[in-house]
Amino acid sequence: MRLIDKKCEIRRVSTYERSLILNFRTDSQSIPLPKQQSWYEEFGEPARFQRIPLEAITKAIKDRQEPQIFLRGSNGKTDIIFRLPMTTSVVPRKKKRAYSRHGVTLAEAFDEILWQKLEKNKSTIWAEIAGLMTKAYRQAWLQWFRLQYLSHSHPVAESGFKKLTQEIESVVEVTRRGRRSSTEAELASLRRRYDKLLLKCELIHRGAEHAAKSLAGHNLELSRKGIRIAIWKRVRRSVHGMPGDAYIFDGTAFKRIRGGTAKLHDPETWKPHQLAIALVSLERQQAYQTIEKKVVPTKRNSKGV
Repeated sequence: MRLIDKKCEIRRVSTYERSLILNFRTDSQSIPLPKQQSWYEEFGEPARFQRIPLEAITKAIKDRQEPQIFLRGSNGKTDIIFRLPMTTSVVPRKKKRAYSRHGVTLAEAFDEILWQKLEKNKSTIWAEIAGLMTKAYRQAWLQWFRLQYLSHSHPVAESGFKKLTQEIESVVEVTRRGRRSSTEAELASLRRRYDKLLLKCELIHRGAEHAAKSLAGHNLELSRKGIRIAIWKRVRRSVHGMPGDAYIFDGTAFKRIRGGTAKLHDPETWKPHQLAIALVSLERQQAYQTIEKKVVPTKRNSKGV
């Protein structure tokens, strides 16, 4: 992934992007520094700016081309397709691998937003879409029955078909059962995300154990800083740029872990699965305990629970 340093020459950047970066350079002197050193500064990372495909993203968001909506089925299953004549990538082909190495794809982002709410006190986007598509599917069967049997039969048969139509309509309009606390789709989405994060958290925990063992016996404050820097150097290539990396290294994720005593530099105070749950809870904006209940331990992730 190409990065633009504040000191480097800006080339082939859109007019809008160039103005943003130049304005930052001009105003950076007046921006007050945070009272507490950031984890980026702590680890000696330089101030860099990713080249953002801003114009392409804006164009994709503003695009109002008409979608295609149709139904198809095979092997006992039915697909209701909502197809947009728009791209799912704004990243140059050569850079796709770098952008997607941490799972940051539009498909992953779409899976995340399905469990968000567009309005407070409303259902999730998934529930809204699922409800609408289910209604459309039922209406399709009702329309199929009308087209197949009504208005081209003997009057006696026609009368019977109309009664059957009313029975089918009553089934279509029947009130749905109460809302379940979690759908299987949501639980599957949570587990997929949890399993991906768990791999990263296991890596970080091993790095913390190695660093803590290497610096055991040193001055407590120096040891804390040394362990954190050692962890970063050990895992940087694998975790830098992943969603939630700031929550890990600024301590936000550890504050969510049950008990409130977990610290990155002390691997005895936390387990990989706890950090993974904390990160998922921050991403999904749900309580730690809520995610903990939804993520059912498996043979892989039950170790250390």
